Amino acid sequence: MTDETRHNLMQAVASARMEGLDFTEEEIKIAEKILDGEMTIEEYVEEIMSE
Repeated sequence: MTDETRHNLMQAVASARMEGLDFTEEEIKIAEKILDGEMTIEEYVEEIMSE
């Protein structure tokens, strides 16, 4: 992940937190994987649906 992408992700998380939403470290790591192309959203949905 580039520094710029990481910065943008953390800005989005901070903005969401100001609106009352919170993210766990695990959720942030999942977002990083998706942004890095290591996982698709569809793969993530399949993963949580199989739990």
